[in-house]
Amino acid sequence: MASSANTIVDDLEGAFHGCLACMTSQEHFNISDSDEVKTSVDQSIQKFLDVAKQMECYFLQQRTLLSIYKPEQIIKEDIQELRQEIAVKDALIERHHEKLTQWQSIITSR
Repeated sequence: MASSANTIVDDLEGAFHGCLACMTSQEHFNISDSDEVKTSVDQSIQKFLDVAKQMECYFLQQRTLLSIYKPEQIIKEDIQELRQEIAVKDALIERHHEKLTQWQSIITSR
Protein backbone atom coordinates (compact mmCIF):
# COMPACT_ATOMS: atom_id res chain seq x y z
CA MET A 1 0.00 0.00 0.00
CA ALA A 2 2.73 2.47 0.90
CA SER A 3 4.58 1.94 -2.38
CA SER A 4 1.33 2.49 -4.23
CA ALA A 5 0.90 5.84 -2.48
CA ASN A 6 4.51 6.76 -3.24
CA THR A 7 3.99 5.92 -6.90
CA ILE A 8 0.84 8.03 -7.07
CA VAL A 9 2.58 10.93 -5.35
CA ASP A 10 5.55 10.61 -7.70
CA ASP A 11 3.18 10.50 -10.68
CA LEU A 12 1.36 13.59 -9.42
CA GLU A 13 4.63 15.43 -8.90
CA GLY A 14 5.80 14.43 -12.37
CA ALA A 15 2.54 15.59 -13.94
CA PHE A 16 2.79 18.89 -12.07
CA HIS A 17 6.36 19.42 -13.26
CA GLY A 18 5.15 18.56 -16.77
CA CYS A 19 2.51 21.29 -16.52
CA LEU A 20 5.06 23.82 -15.34
CA ALA A 21 7.60 22.81 -17.97
CA CYS A 22 4.99 22.98 -20.68
CA MET A 23 3.90 26.48 -19.71
CA THR A 24 7.36 27.90 -19.08
CA SER A 25 9.31 26.18 -21.84
CA GLN A 26 11.18 28.50 -24.18
CA GLU A 27 10.19 26.28 -27.09
CA HIS A 28 6.62 27.51 -26.84
CA PHE A 29 7.63 31.12 -27.14
CA ASN A 30 9.32 30.43 -30.47
CA ILE A 31 6.42 28.46 -31.96
CA SER A 32 4.14 30.47 -34.19
CA ASP A 33 1.31 27.90 -34.04
CA SER A 34 -0.64 28.68 -30.87
CA ASP A 35 -2.87 25.63 -31.38
CA GLU A 36 0.15 23.38 -30.91
CA VAL A 37 1.02 25.13 -27.65
CA LYS A 38 -2.59 25.02 -26.47
CA THR A 39 -2.85 21.30 -27.22
CA SER A 40 0.37 20.58 -25.36
CA VAL A 41 -0.74 22.59 -22.32
CA ASP A 42 -4.20 20.97 -22.37
CA GLN A 43 -2.67 17.49 -22.48
CA SER A 44 -0.33 18.28 -19.59
CA ILE A 45 -3.13 19.68 -17.47
CA GLN A 46 -5.42 16.75 -18.28
CA LYS A 47 -2.70 14.30 -17.22
CA PHE A 48 -2.26 16.20 -13.96
CA LEU A 49 -6.02 16.14 -13.31
CA ASP A 50 -6.20 12.41 -14.06
CA VAL A 51 -3.39 11.62 -11.63
CA ALA A 52 -4.99 13.90 -9.02
CA LYS A 53 -8.23 11.91 -9.37
CA GLN A 54 -6.28 8.68 -8.89
CA MET A 55 -4.75 10.10 -5.73
CA GLU A 56 -8.16 11.16 -4.47
CA CYS A 57 -9.48 7.63 -5.08
CA TYR A 58 -6.52 6.17 -3.21
CA PHE A 59 -7.18 8.34 -0.17
CA LEU A 60 -10.90 7.56 -0.28
CA GLN A 61 -10.08 3.85 -0.35
CA GLN A 62 -7.75 4.28 2.62
CA ARG A 63 -10.44 6.21 4.49
CA THR A 64 -12.94 3.42 3.79
CA LEU A 65 -10.50 0.79 5.06
CA LEU A 66 -9.91 2.85 8.18
CA SER A 67 -13.64 3.11 8.82
CA ILE A 68 -14.00 -0.66 8.45
CA TYR A 69 -11.05 -1.75 10.59
CA LYS A 70 -10.98 1.11 13.11
CA PRO A 71 -14.45 2.65 13.37
CA GLU A 72 -13.53 4.20 16.73
CA GLN A 73 -10.91 6.34 14.95
CA ILE A 74 -13.57 7.85 12.70
CA ILE A 75 -15.73 8.58 15.74
CA LYS A 76 -12.78 10.23 17.51
CA GLU A 77 -12.12 12.41 14.45
CA ASP A 78 -15.80 13.36 14.24
CA ILE A 79 -15.82 14.29 17.93
CA GLN A 80 -12.70 16.42 17.46
CA GLU A 81 -14.25 18.20 14.47
CA LEU A 82 -17.42 18.87 16.47
CA ARG A 83 -15.38 20.27 19.37
CA GLN A 84 -13.54 22.59 16.99
CA GLU A 85 -16.82 23.70 15.43
CA ILE A 86 -18.31 24.37 18.88
CA ALA A 87 -15.23 26.41 19.85
CA VAL A 88 -15.55 28.52 16.70
CA LYS A 89 -19.25 29.09 17.33
CA ASP A 90 -18.62 29.93 21.00
CA ALA A 91 -16.08 32.55 19.90
CA LEU A 92 -18.62 33.96 17.44
CA ILE A 93 -21.28 34.12 20.15
CA GLU A 94 -18.83 35.89 22.44
CA ARG A 95 -18.08 38.50 19.76
CA HIS A 96 -21.81 39.06 19.26
CA HIS A 97 -22.28 39.51 23.01
CA GLU A 98 -19.48 42.07 23.06
CA LYS A 99 -21.06 43.98 20.17
CA LEU A 100 -24.47 43.82 21.83
CA THR A 101 -22.97 45.26 25.00
CA GLN A 102 -21.36 48.06 22.99
CA TRP A 103 -24.60 48.83 21.17
CA GLN A 104 -26.59 48.78 24.41
CA SER A 105 -24.17 51.22 25.99
CA ILE A 106 -24.42 53.49 22.95
CA ILE A 107 -28.23 53.37 23.05
CA THR A 108 -28.44 54.04 26.79
CA SER A 109 -25.97 56.93 26.58
CA ARG A 110 -28.19 58.81 24.11
